[in-house]
Amino acid sequence: MGKKSKTNKKTPKTKTNENAEANPTNTITAETLSKASFETLQKIMDQADAAMDMSNETLALSLYSLLEESIRLRSFSSEQSLLLLPKIIQKVGECFAFVGNIESACDKFREANDILDAALQKNGTDTENEENEESEVLEMRAGVFMYLGQLHQGQEALEEYQNGITSLEKSLELVERKVENTNNNNGEHKEEELQLQVEELRQRLCSAHCAIAELYMTDLCYDPDAEMQCESNLTKALKYDSLNNNTNNDDETKTKSKCKTNKSPEALQALANLRLSQNKGLEGAEIIMEAYQRIQGVCEELAKLIGLYEGDGEENNNKEVTEEGETKELQDVEGATSLPPFGFRIQTSKLLLECASILQQQQQQNESNDGNDAVMVDEDSSSSIKKYYTAAIHVLASLMAENDSVVEIYYLLGCAYQALTACDNNDSNNSYQDQATQYYEQALEMLQKNKESLEEDIMGMDDDEEEDEEGCGGVEEQLEDIDAQMSDIQQRLLQLEQQS
Repeated sequence: MGKKSKTNKKTPKTKTNENAEANPTNTITAETLSKASFETLQKIMDQADAAMDMSNETLALSLYSLLEESIRLRSFSSEQSLLLLPKIIQKVGECFAFVGNIESACDKFREANDILDAALQKNGTDTENEENEESEVLEMRAGVFMYLGQLHQGQEALEEYQNGITSLEKSLELVERKVENTNNNNGEHKEEELQLQVEELRQRLCSAHCAIAELYMTDLCYDPDAEMQCESNLTKALKYDSLNNNTNNDDETKTKSKCKTNKSPEALQALANLRLSQNKGLEGAEIIMEAYQRIQGVCEELAKLIGLYEGDGEENNNKEVTEEGETKELQDVEGATSLPPFGFRIQTSKLLLECASILQQQQQQNESNDGNDAVMVDEDSSSSIKKYYTAAIHVLASLMAENDSVVEIYYLLGCAYQALTACDNNDSNNSYQDQATQYYEQALEMLQKNKESLEEDIMGMDDDEEEDEEGCGGVEEQLEDIDAQMSDIQQRLLQLEQQS
Protein backbone atom coordinates (compact mmCIF):
# COMPACT_ATOMS: atom_id res chain seq x y z
CA MET A 1 0.00 0.00 0.00
CA GLY A 2 1.42 3.38 -1.02
CA LYS A 3 2.56 5.78 1.68
CA LYS A 4 0.26 8.75 2.36
CA SER A 5 1.56 12.06 3.61
CA LYS A 6 1.33 12.36 7.37
CA THR A 7 -0.67 15.23 8.82
CA ASN A 8 0.74 17.27 11.67
CA LYS A 9 -0.26 15.65 14.93
CA LYS A 10 0.21 18.65 17.16
CA THR A 11 -0.22 22.19 15.91
CA PRO A 12 1.00 24.91 18.29
CA LYS A 13 -1.71 27.40 19.14
CA THR A 14 -1.52 30.99 17.98
CA LYS A 15 0.41 33.24 20.30
CA THR A 16 -1.52 36.21 21.63
CA ASN A 17 0.05 37.78 24.70
CA GLU A 18 2.90 36.00 26.41
CA ASN A 19 2.89 38.38 29.34
CA ALA A 20 -0.86 38.29 29.93
CA GLU A 21 -0.43 36.87 33.42
CA ALA A 22 2.07 37.81 36.12
CA ASN A 23 4.26 34.93 37.19
CA PRO A 24 3.18 33.81 40.69
CA THR A 25 6.30 31.64 41.00
CA ASN A 26 8.24 34.81 41.82
CA THR A 27 6.45 35.14 45.17
CA ILE A 28 5.12 31.66 46.03
CA THR A 29 7.29 28.71 47.05
CA ALA A 30 6.51 25.01 46.75
CA GLU A 31 6.68 24.67 50.54
CA THR A 32 4.03 27.38 50.97
CA LEU A 33 1.78 25.76 48.38
CA SER A 34 2.19 22.34 50.00
CA LYS A 35 0.09 23.64 52.91
CA ALA A 36 -2.49 25.40 50.74
CA SER A 37 -6.04 24.19 50.14
CA PHE A 38 -7.00 22.15 47.14
CA GLU A 39 -8.98 25.15 45.83
CA THR A 40 -5.82 27.29 45.88
CA LEU A 41 -3.91 24.62 43.96
CA GLN A 42 -6.73 24.47 41.42
CA LYS A 43 -6.54 28.24 40.90
CA ILE A 44 -2.81 28.01 40.17
CA MET A 45 -3.52 25.15 37.77
CA ASP A 46 -6.17 27.24 36.01
CA GLN A 47 -3.57 29.99 35.56
CA ALA A 48 -1.14 27.47 34.09
CA ASP A 49 -3.83 26.14 31.74
CA ALA A 50 -4.59 29.70 30.60
CA ALA A 51 -0.90 30.29 29.93
CA MET A 52 -0.79 27.15 27.76
CA ASP A 53 -3.90 28.31 25.88
CA MET A 54 -2.03 31.53 25.05
CA SER A 55 1.07 29.54 23.99
CA ASN A 56 3.06 31.01 26.89
CA GLU A 57 4.73 27.69 27.57
CA THR A 58 7.50 29.24 29.71
CA LEU A 59 5.03 30.57 32.27
CA ALA A 60 2.92 27.41 32.08
CA LEU A 61 5.95 25.17 32.69
CA SER A 62 7.07 27.19 35.72
CA LEU A 63 3.56 27.04 37.23
CA TYR A 64 3.08 23.32 36.58
CA SER A 65 6.56 22.57 37.95
CA LEU A 66 5.80 24.60 41.08
CA LEU A 67 2.57 22.65 41.56
CA GLU A 68 4.33 19.34 41.01
CA GLU A 69 6.98 20.12 43.63
CA SER A 70 4.41 21.34 46.17
CA ILE A 71 2.17 18.28 45.78
CA ARG A 72 5.11 15.95 46.31
CA LEU A 73 5.53 17.60 49.72
CA ARG A 74 1.92 16.93 50.69
CA SER A 75 0.39 13.93 52.36
CA PHE A 76 -2.41 12.56 50.19
CA SER A 77 -5.74 12.45 51.93
CA SER A 78 -8.34 12.59 49.21
CA GLU A 79 -9.20 11.28 45.77
CA GLN A 80 -8.62 14.79 44.35
CA SER A 81 -5.06 14.93 45.70
CA LEU A 82 -4.29 11.39 44.56
CA LEU A 83 -5.16 12.18 40.94
CA LEU A 84 -3.78 15.72 40.92
CA LEU A 85 -0.09 14.73 40.88
CA PRO A 86 -0.19 12.57 37.72
CA LYS A 87 -2.44 15.16 36.08
CA ILE A 88 0.12 17.92 36.71
CA ILE A 89 3.05 15.72 35.69
CA GLN A 90 1.21 15.08 32.42
CA LYS A 91 0.81 18.84 31.96
CA VAL A 92 4.55 19.31 32.49
CA GLY A 93 5.08 16.69 29.79
CA GLU A 94 2.77 18.57 27.45
CA CYS A 95 4.80 21.75 28.00
CA PHE A 96 8.02 19.92 27.11
CA ALA A 97 6.38 18.46 24.01
CA PHE A 98 5.12 21.90 23.00
CA VAL A 99 8.66 23.34 22.97
CA GLY A 100 10.11 20.28 21.21
CA ASN A 101 11.83 18.62 24.18
CA ILE A 102 10.46 15.18 23.27
CA GLU A 103 12.73 13.14 25.53
CA SER A 104 11.75 15.07 28.67
CA ALA A 105 8.10 14.97 27.61
CA CYS A 106 8.16 11.19 27.28
CA ASP A 107 9.86 10.84 30.67
CA LYS A 108 7.12 12.89 32.31
CA PHE A 109 4.33 10.99 30.57
CA ARG A 110 5.77 7.65 31.68
CA GLU A 111 6.17 8.93 35.23
CA ALA A 112 2.51 9.99 35.24
CA ASN A 113 1.44 6.57 33.99
CA ASP A 114 3.53 4.80 36.66
CA ILE A 115 1.59 6.71 39.34
CA LEU A 116 -1.72 5.92 37.63
CA ASP A 117 -0.79 2.23 37.38
CA ALA A 118 -0.08 2.18 41.11
CA ALA A 119 -3.45 3.83 41.76
CA LEU A 120 -5.20 1.14 39.71
CA GLN A 121 -3.45 -1.63 41.61
CA LYS A 122 -4.44 -0.07 44.93
CA ASN A 123 -7.99 0.83 43.95
CA GLY A 124 -10.93 -1.55 44.36
CA THR A 125 -14.25 -1.60 42.54
CA ASP A 126 -16.57 -2.58 45.37
CA THR A 127 -18.21 0.85 45.80
CA GLU A 128 -19.54 3.40 43.34
CA ASN A 129 -16.82 5.90 44.34
CA GLU A 130 -14.12 3.32 43.69
CA GLU A 131 -15.63 2.58 40.26
CA ASN A 132 -15.73 6.30 39.47
CA GLU A 133 -12.09 6.69 40.46
CA GLU A 134 -11.03 3.68 38.42
CA SER A 135 -12.85 5.05 35.37
CA GLU A 136 -11.16 8.44 35.77
CA VAL A 137 -7.72 6.85 36.19
CA LEU A 138 -8.26 4.72 33.07
CA GLU A 139 -9.25 7.78 31.06
CA MET A 140 -6.19 9.68 32.26
CA ARG A 141 -3.93 6.74 31.37
CA ALA A 142 -5.51 6.59 27.93
CA GLY A 143 -4.78 10.28 27.38
CA VAL A 144 -1.14 9.79 28.32
CA PHE A 145 -0.79 6.77 26.02
CA MET A 146 -2.33 8.65 23.11
CA TYR A 147 0.06 11.54 23.65
CA LEU A 148 3.00 9.12 23.74
CA GLY A 149 1.74 7.61 20.50
CA GLN A 150 1.86 11.01 18.84
CA LEU A 151 5.44 11.55 20.04
CA HIS A 152 6.67 8.21 18.71
CA GLN A 153 6.81 6.58 15.30
CA GLY A 154 6.21 3.18 13.80
CA GLN A 155 5.83 0.17 16.07
CA GLU A 156 6.44 2.18 19.25
CA ALA A 157 3.59 4.55 18.37
CA LEU A 158 1.34 1.58 17.59
CA GLU A 159 1.95 0.03 21.00
CA GLU A 160 1.14 3.30 22.78
CA TYR A 161 -2.10 3.71 20.83
CA GLN A 162 -3.09 0.12 21.56
CA ASN A 163 -2.46 0.65 25.29
CA GLY A 164 -4.62 3.76 25.12
CA ILE A 165 -7.44 1.82 23.44
CA THR A 166 -7.29 -0.88 26.12
CA SER A 167 -7.70 1.73 28.88
CA LEU A 168 -10.56 3.45 27.03
CA GLU A 169 -12.38 0.16 26.47
CA LYS A 170 -12.15 -0.70 30.17
CA SER A 171 -13.41 2.75 31.13
CA LEU A 172 -16.28 2.52 28.63
CA GLU A 173 -17.29 -0.86 30.03
CA LEU A 174 -17.45 0.60 33.55
CA VAL A 175 -19.49 3.62 32.49
CA GLU A 176 -21.93 1.58 30.40
CA ARG A 177 -22.48 -0.68 33.38
CA LYS A 178 -23.28 2.39 35.49
CA VAL A 179 -25.73 3.58 32.81
CA GLU A 180 -27.54 0.25 32.99
CA ASN A 181 -27.71 0.40 36.79
CA THR A 182 -28.99 3.97 36.64
CA ASN A 183 -31.70 2.96 34.16
CA ASN A 184 -32.88 0.30 36.59
CA ASN A 185 -32.99 2.86 39.42
CA ASN A 186 -34.74 5.57 37.34
CA GLY A 187 -31.94 8.10 37.84
CA GLU A 188 -32.74 10.31 34.84
CA HIS A 189 -30.39 13.22 35.59
CA LYS A 190 -27.43 10.97 36.31
CA GLU A 191 -28.26 8.88 33.24
CA GLU A 192 -27.89 11.98 31.05
CA GLU A 193 -24.43 12.75 32.51
CA LEU A 194 -23.32 9.16 32.08
CA GLN A 195 -24.62 9.04 28.51
CA LEU A 196 -22.52 12.10 27.67
CA GLN A 197 -19.52 10.32 29.15
CA VAL A 198 -20.28 7.24 27.04
CA GLU A 199 -20.44 9.34 23.88
CA GLU A 200 -17.15 11.08 24.69
CA LEU A 201 -15.43 7.75 25.32
CA ARG A 202 -16.78 6.35 22.05
CA GLN A 203 -15.45 9.39 20.21
CA ARG A 204 -12.04 8.96 21.85
CA LEU A 205 -12.02 5.32 20.80
CA CYS A 206 -13.01 6.38 17.30
CA SER A 207 -10.07 8.85 17.22
CA ALA A 208 -7.66 6.22 18.58
CA HIS A 209 -8.55 3.72 15.85
CA CYS A 210 -8.24 6.50 13.24
CA ALA A 211 -4.75 7.25 14.60
CA ILE A 212 -3.74 3.62 14.11
CA ALA A 213 -5.20 3.60 10.59
CA GLU A 214 -3.17 6.72 9.76
CA LEU A 215 -0.08 5.03 11.17
CA TYR A 216 -0.57 2.14 8.74
CA MET A 217 -0.92 4.65 5.89
CA THR A 218 2.35 6.36 6.84
CA ASP A 219 5.05 4.87 9.12
CA LEU A 220 3.84 1.27 8.80
CA CYS A 221 2.64 1.42 5.20
CA TYR A 222 5.11 -1.31 4.13
CA ASP A 223 3.83 -3.76 6.73
CA PRO A 224 2.42 -6.82 4.89
CA ASP A 225 -0.91 -6.41 6.72
CA ALA A 226 -1.03 -2.60 6.45
CA GLU A 227 -4.13 -2.42 4.25
CA MET A 228 -6.00 -5.01 6.29
CA GLN A 229 -5.11 -3.19 9.53
CA CYS A 230 -6.33 0.10 8.06
CA GLU A 231 -9.65 -1.46 7.09
CA SER A 232 -10.02 -3.19 10.45
CA ASN A 233 -9.32 -0.10 12.53
CA LEU A 234 -11.52 2.16 10.41
CA THR A 235 -14.35 -0.37 10.69
CA LYS A 236 -14.03 -0.12 14.48
CA ALA A 237 -13.81 3.69 14.32
CA LEU A 238 -16.95 3.85 12.18
CA LYS A 239 -18.73 1.52 14.59
CA TYR A 240 -18.18 3.96 17.47
CA ASP A 241 -19.05 6.88 15.19
CA SER A 242 -22.30 5.15 14.16
CA LEU A 243 -23.22 4.32 17.76
CA ASN A 244 -22.91 7.98 18.74
CA ASN A 245 -24.98 9.18 15.79
CA ASN A 246 -27.64 6.53 16.31
CA THR A 247 -27.85 7.47 19.99
CA ASN A 248 -28.25 11.14 19.17
CA ASN A 249 -30.89 10.48 16.51
CA ASP A 250 -32.98 8.30 18.79
CA ASP A 251 -36.24 10.09 19.67
CA GLU A 252 -35.84 9.31 23.37
CA THR A 253 -32.31 10.63 23.72
CA LYS A 254 -31.75 13.28 21.06
CA THR A 255 -33.17 16.03 23.27
CA LYS A 256 -30.93 14.96 26.15
CA SER A 257 -27.64 14.65 24.31
CA LYS A 258 -25.36 17.70 24.42
CA CYS A 259 -22.17 15.97 23.34
CA LYS A 260 -20.30 18.02 20.73
CA THR A 261 -18.32 15.09 19.37
CA ASN A 262 -21.11 12.94 17.93
CA LYS A 263 -20.93 14.49 14.46
CA SER A 264 -17.16 14.41 14.06
CA PRO A 265 -16.03 13.82 10.44
CA GLU A 266 -12.83 12.14 11.64
CA ALA A 267 -13.61 8.50 10.80
CA LEU A 268 -15.20 9.33 7.44
CA GLN A 269 -12.25 11.50 6.41
CA ALA A 270 -9.80 8.75 7.36
CA LEU A 271 -11.80 6.27 5.27
CA ALA A 272 -11.86 8.66 2.30
CA ASN A 273 -8.09 9.01 2.60
CA LEU A 274 -7.72 5.22 2.55
CA ARG A 275 -9.97 4.83 -0.50
CA LEU A 276 -7.92 7.40 -2.40
CA SER A 277 -4.71 5.53 -1.52
CA GLN A 278 -6.38 2.40 -2.95
CA ASN A 279 -7.15 4.26 -6.22
CA LYS A 280 -10.89 4.08 -5.48
CA GLY A 281 -11.41 7.73 -6.30
CA LEU A 282 -15.17 7.80 -6.89
CA GLU A 283 -15.83 5.98 -3.62
CA GLY A 284 -13.42 8.27 -1.79
CA ALA A 285 -15.19 11.30 -3.27
CA GLU A 286 -18.57 10.19 -1.93
CA ILE A 287 -17.12 9.59 1.54
CA ILE A 288 -15.24 12.90 1.85
CA MET A 289 -18.39 14.78 0.81
CA GLU A 290 -20.30 12.96 3.56
CA ALA A 291 -17.55 13.99 6.01
CA TYR A 292 -17.75 17.62 4.84
CA GLN A 293 -21.52 17.69 5.28
CA ARG A 294 -21.01 17.26 9.03
CA ILE A 295 -19.30 20.66 9.21
CA GLN A 296 -20.92 22.25 6.17
CA GLY A 297 -23.32 24.58 7.99
CA VAL A 298 -20.67 26.25 10.15
CA CYS A 299 -18.16 26.47 7.29
CA GLU A 300 -20.72 28.15 5.03
CA GLU A 301 -21.68 30.61 7.76
CA LEU A 302 -18.03 31.56 8.31
CA ALA A 303 -17.55 31.82 4.53
CA LYS A 304 -20.43 34.30 4.33
CA LEU A 305 -18.95 36.37 7.15
CA ILE A 306 -15.62 36.85 5.37
CA GLY A 307 -17.03 37.14 1.84
CA LEU A 308 -16.03 33.72 0.50
CA TYR A 309 -19.42 32.05 0.24
CA GLU A 310 -19.89 30.28 -3.09
CA GLY A 311 -23.59 29.61 -3.44
CA ASP A 312 -26.69 30.67 -5.30
CA GLY A 313 -28.28 34.07 -5.12
CA GLU A 314 -27.22 37.47 -3.89
CA GLU A 315 -25.19 36.10 -0.98
CA ASN A 316 -22.59 34.75 -3.39
CA ASN A 317 -19.22 36.41 -2.78
CA ASN A 318 -20.75 39.13 -0.62
CA LYS A 319 -20.49 39.75 3.09
CA GLU A 320 -23.82 39.63 4.83
CA VAL A 321 -24.52 42.97 6.51
CA THR A 322 -27.18 44.22 8.83
CA GLU A 323 -29.46 47.13 8.02
CA GLU A 324 -27.03 49.42 9.83
CA GLY A 325 -24.25 48.28 7.47
CA GLU A 326 -22.36 46.38 10.15
CA THR A 327 -20.94 42.94 9.49
CA LYS A 328 -23.28 40.20 10.61
CA GLU A 329 -22.14 38.33 13.72
CA LEU A 330 -21.56 34.60 13.82
CA GLN A 331 -24.74 32.83 14.89
CA ASP A 332 -23.50 29.29 15.55
CA VAL A 333 -20.68 30.14 17.97
CA GLU A 334 -20.84 26.72 19.62
CA GLY A 335 -20.58 25.01 16.23
CA ALA A 336 -17.57 27.13 15.27
CA THR A 337 -15.72 26.35 18.50
CA SER A 338 -16.36 22.62 18.05
CA LEU A 339 -15.02 22.45 14.49
CA PRO A 340 -12.22 19.92 13.92
CA PRO A 341 -8.65 21.20 14.49
CA PHE A 342 -6.93 23.52 12.02
CA GLY A 343 -4.65 20.86 10.53
CA PHE A 344 -7.54 18.44 10.12
CA ARG A 345 -9.53 20.98 8.08
CA ILE A 346 -6.50 21.77 5.92
CA GLN A 347 -6.49 18.06 5.06
CA THR A 348 -10.27 18.16 4.44
CA SER A 349 -9.83 20.92 1.85
CA LYS A 350 -7.00 19.04 0.14
CA LEU A 351 -9.04 15.85 -0.08
CA LEU A 352 -12.02 17.75 -1.51
CA LEU A 353 -9.76 19.31 -4.15
CA GLU A 354 -8.19 15.95 -4.96
CA CYS A 355 -11.60 14.29 -5.33
CA ALA A 356 -12.85 17.14 -7.54
CA SER A 357 -9.85 16.60 -9.80
CA ILE A 358 -10.59 12.87 -9.96
CA LEU A 359 -14.21 13.55 -10.91
CA GLN A 360 -13.03 16.03 -13.53
CA GLN A 361 -10.71 13.43 -15.06
CA GLN A 362 -13.59 10.93 -15.06
CA GLN A 363 -15.79 13.44 -16.87
CA GLN A 364 -13.13 14.00 -19.53
CA GLN A 365 -12.76 10.25 -19.94
CA ASN A 366 -16.53 9.89 -20.40
CA GLU A 367 -16.55 12.59 -23.05
CA SER A 368 -13.76 10.85 -24.98
CA ASN A 369 -15.44 7.43 -24.86
CA ASP A 370 -17.91 6.14 -27.44
CA GLY A 371 -20.50 5.92 -24.71
CA ASN A 372 -20.57 2.12 -24.52
CA ASP A 373 -18.22 1.76 -21.58
CA ALA A 374 -18.59 5.20 -20.07
CA VAL A 375 -18.98 5.47 -16.29
CA MET A 376 -21.37 8.24 -15.36
CA VAL A 377 -20.18 10.54 -12.57
CA ASP A 378 -23.52 12.32 -12.18
CA GLU A 379 -26.44 13.49 -14.28
CA ASP A 380 -24.93 16.94 -14.12
CA SER A 381 -21.25 16.17 -13.74
CA SER A 382 -20.04 19.78 -14.00
CA SER A 383 -22.35 20.79 -11.16
CA SER A 384 -21.20 17.80 -9.12
CA ILE A 385 -17.55 18.71 -9.63
CA LYS A 386 -18.17 22.36 -8.77
CA LYS A 387 -19.78 21.25 -5.51
CA TYR A 388 -16.46 19.78 -4.36
CA TYR A 389 -14.47 22.90 -5.23
CA THR A 390 -16.94 25.18 -3.45
CA ALA A 391 -16.92 22.85 -0.43
CA ALA A 392 -13.12 23.18 -0.31
CA ILE A 393 -13.43 26.98 -0.50
CA HIS A 394 -15.88 27.01 2.42
CA VAL A 395 -13.56 24.86 4.54
CA LEU A 396 -10.66 27.17 3.70
CA ALA A 397 -12.85 30.14 4.62
CA SER A 398 -13.39 28.62 8.08
CA LEU A 399 -9.61 28.42 8.41
CA MET A 400 -9.08 31.99 7.24
CA ALA A 401 -11.65 33.18 9.77
CA GLU A 402 -9.52 31.52 12.45
CA ASN A 403 -6.08 32.56 11.20
CA ASP A 404 -5.55 34.63 8.07
CA SER A 405 -1.73 34.52 8.17
CA VAL A 406 -1.23 30.96 6.84
CA VAL A 407 0.25 30.90 3.32
CA GLU A 408 -1.18 27.48 2.51
CA ILE A 409 -4.77 28.77 2.80
CA TYR A 410 -4.19 31.39 0.09
CA TYR A 411 -2.41 28.90 -2.14
CA LEU A 412 -5.22 26.34 -1.86
CA LEU A 413 -7.85 29.02 -2.47
CA GLY A 414 -5.97 29.94 -5.64
CA CYS A 415 -5.98 26.28 -6.71
CA ALA A 416 -9.72 25.96 -6.04
CA TYR A 417 -10.69 29.09 -7.99
CA GLN A 418 -8.35 28.21 -10.85
CA ALA A 419 -9.97 24.77 -11.10
CA LEU A 420 -13.45 26.34 -11.06
CA THR A 421 -12.66 28.13 -14.32
CA ALA A 422 -12.89 24.72 -16.06
CA CYS A 423 -16.31 23.96 -14.55
CA ASP A 424 -18.18 26.95 -15.94
CA ASN A 425 -18.37 28.30 -19.46
CA ASN A 426 -20.03 31.58 -18.58
CA ASP A 427 -19.24 35.02 -17.23
CA SER A 428 -18.27 33.65 -13.80
CA ASN A 429 -15.04 32.37 -15.37
CA ASN A 430 -13.53 35.86 -15.33
CA SER A 431 -14.46 36.23 -11.67
CA TYR A 432 -12.89 32.89 -10.79
CA GLN A 433 -9.71 33.79 -12.68
CA ASP A 434 -9.49 37.13 -10.91
CA GLN A 435 -9.93 35.48 -7.51
CA ALA A 436 -7.38 32.77 -8.30
CA THR A 437 -4.90 35.45 -9.35
CA GLN A 438 -5.61 37.46 -6.20
CA TYR A 439 -4.97 34.54 -3.82
CA TYR A 440 -1.88 33.33 -5.69
CA GLU A 441 -0.39 36.82 -5.57
CA GLN A 442 -1.15 37.10 -1.85
CA ALA A 443 0.52 33.73 -1.24
CA LEU A 444 3.51 34.85 -3.32
CA GLU A 445 3.83 38.06 -1.34
CA MET A 446 3.70 36.20 1.98
CA LEU A 447 6.31 33.68 0.82
CA GLN A 448 8.60 36.50 -0.31
CA LYS A 449 8.39 38.06 3.18
CA ASN A 450 9.12 34.68 4.77
CA LYS A 451 12.11 34.25 2.48
CA GLU A 452 13.52 37.67 3.33
CA SER A 453 13.08 36.96 7.05
CA LEU A 454 14.97 33.66 6.77
CA GLU A 455 17.75 35.29 4.76
CA GLU A 456 18.10 37.89 7.51
CA ASP A 457 18.35 35.05 10.05
CA ILE A 458 21.22 33.52 8.08
CA MET A 459 22.98 36.89 7.84
CA GLY A 460 22.67 37.27 11.63
CA MET A 461 24.15 33.86 12.43
CA ASP A 462 27.59 33.75 14.04
CA ASP A 463 30.32 31.35 12.88
CA ASP A 464 29.33 28.58 15.31
CA GLU A 465 25.69 28.70 14.20
CA GLU A 466 26.69 28.59 10.53
CA GLU A 467 28.74 25.45 11.20
CA ASP A 468 25.78 23.86 12.97
CA GLU A 469 24.19 21.68 10.27
CA GLU A 470 20.92 21.37 12.19
CA GLY A 471 20.57 25.14 12.55
CA CYS A 472 21.88 26.60 9.30
CA GLY A 473 20.98 23.50 7.28
CA GLY A 474 17.40 23.67 8.49
CA VAL A 475 17.09 27.30 7.36
CA GLU A 476 18.62 26.49 3.98
CA GLU A 477 16.11 23.67 3.55
CA GLN A 478 13.24 26.05 4.36
CA LEU A 479 14.54 28.50 1.76
CA GLU A 480 14.62 25.74 -0.85
CA ASP A 481 11.03 24.82 0.00
CA ILE A 482 9.94 28.45 -0.31
CA ASP A 483 11.68 28.81 -3.68
CA ALA A 484 9.91 25.68 -4.94
CA GLN A 485 6.53 26.98 -3.75
CA MET A 486 7.11 30.39 -5.33
CA SER A 487 8.10 28.76 -8.63
CA ASP A 488 4.92 26.66 -8.59
CA ILE A 489 2.73 29.72 -7.97
CA GLN A 490 4.47 31.70 -10.71
CA GLN A 491 3.75 28.88 -13.15
CA ARG A 492 0.09 28.87 -12.13
CA LEU A 493 -0.16 32.64 -12.55
CA LEU A 494 1.32 32.26 -16.04
CA GLN A 495 -1.33 29.65 -16.88
CA LEU A 496 -4.08 32.00 -15.74
CA GLU A 497 -2.63 34.81 -17.82
CA GLN A 498 -2.59 32.60 -20.89
CA GLN A 499 -6.22 31.56 -20.29
CA SER A 500 -7.50 35.15 -20.12
